[in-house]
Amino acid sequence: MVPQKTFFLLGLAVLLTGCATTKSPQLTQQLQMRIGELERQLSQRDEEINELKYEIKDIAYEIDRMNSSKMRRVERTSSALTAVSAGKDEKNLIRIDIGYDKVQSALKKAGYYNGPIDSKIGAKTQKAIAKFQGDHGLKGDGIVGKKTWMELRTYLK
Repeated sequence: MVPQKTFFLLGLAVLLTGCATTKSPQLTQQLQMRIGELERQLSQRDEEINELKYEIKDIAYEIDRMNSSKMRRVERTSSALTAVSAGKDEKNLIRIDIGYDKVQSALKKAGYYNGPIDSKIGAKTQKAIAKFQGDHGLKGDGIVGKKTWMELRTYLK
């Protein structure tokens, strides 16, 4: 998408100033610098838009969670919510209030997990989570937090 924006900005610059070969090299250089600055600003705005999209997904998730009648009890840890049923060997790999079976089902439907849906977060599931995260531009830590779940839960629908 950025190359189209660049092409548009360059075309606009040529229309406003005429052919670059008939103008001074200094003007051409100034226009190129301005185009570079505008491209940087567009890139920054795109990043801001992506962050806002994640915030919207987080809010939508919270609304869904609040409207759900089948909430599991949760305990507050020092930095995240951890399901009460989490085993010691699962190392708090799911930091949101969601069933492990749903995580495995979503991973399976997304094509990242081929093991049984057994509600146990073992090495296969953790590896699938990390691969999914990497392929979707998320931090590939193998831990399901809000951003990972926002991307992953779309595969359940």
